Amino acid sequence: MALRITVIGAGICGATLADALARRGAQVTVIDQALPAGQATGGSFAWINSNNKPPRHYHDLSVRAMAEWRQLAASFGAPDWYTATGALTWAVTDRGRAALAEKVARLRDWEYPVEELTASAAAALEPALRLPADASFVFFPAEAYTHGPAVVDALLTRAQAHGAQVLTHEPVTGLTTVGGRVSGVRLASGRTVPGDLHVCCAGWRTPDLVEELAGGQVSLVPVDTVGSKAPCLIADLGLGQPAPIRRVILAPDITARPGGDGGVRVEAPDLTDRIHRHTPDAERAAMSADLVARTQRLLPDWEPRGSRQFQVCVRPLPVDGHPIVGWLASGLYVVVTHSGITLAPLLARLVCRELLDDHLDPVLTPYRPDRF
Repeated sequence: MALRITVIGAGICGATLADALARRGAQVTVIDQALPAGQATGGSFAWINSNNKPPRHYHDLSVRAMAEWRQLAASFGAPDWYTATGALTWAVTDRGRAALAEKVARLRDWEYPVEELTASAAAALEPALRLPADASFVFFPAEAYTHGPAVVDALLTRAQAHGAQVLTHEPVTGLTTVGGRVSGVRLASGRTVPGDLHVCCAGWRTPDLVEELAGGQVSLVPVDTVGSKAPCLIADLGLGQPAPIRRVILAPDITARPGGDGGVRVEAPDLTDRIHRHTPDAERAAMSADLVARTQRLLPDWEPRGSRQFQVCVRPLPVDGHPIVGWLASGLYVVVTHSGITLAPLLARLVCRELLDDHLDPVLTPYRPDRF
């Protein structure tokens, strides 16, 4: 009889895992408190990369995950939700140039694809950008981006074609146990979903769901405190218009990429450092206006005439920055990570083998929950 496996959370980690398990013949039920990709997956910048992920073991894991993305996309043909056009960055200050040069040297030592460009070569890649002529330009040709909601929809549709069930608008209120083993998932509707194995892919909500059984093994940065790094401000500008850029852009004061519904998706690291879940409306509006102004400085000839959307995306951030992947209790497994977009397809394949084949992959050893 097929194993009954419950996946809590229908973001990128839950969707990739559900797809992998269902295609291996498991009887999968995916449960989400709202809609698939409705939290961090839908609101994140969704950049697939490994250009700033030390130490070496984490960098290598991310590089493997980038290759896994190419295989995943190929299995769907040529999906429009995965675009591998690389990432362009530059530095203009002495400090920025030194940091960029150090990064380039490290990445070349680690055999990561990286190219130093002239200003004219950078402009040829992205003609719409206003680029400083005296900057140091670097291009990461192997990097990509994806559109979270579209890829999750494709993954869950394929999982359902292999027999998976997807329950939406079903908040999980707790777990049931029999003889010390997790035996089911309690829902707010009063229903209990039984299962042989249960995987929590609930992002930043994970500690609340598993605290009773897991104790301190899922240590995430708190999301509600002022100064928390978990929330970030994301803007989608010019929705419905053709995107003026083709790839991920990492400017000194803003990052940008083509949006899933046209236009551009942008964020800024310094604004992310300031935003929190309780930022007053007036301050949030000022930050949003700042994002628009920075975008227009970067793209001076592009007018975002379409609609605009701003959101505070709350991301799961393990306290040490690295994924938390493994068994928490008998019958209960966890997958939670900050770099979920980059890592999800690889983690899905490795976790699938652990759940179905009892194969503990040594590549996941640094990321086990018991390190806390």
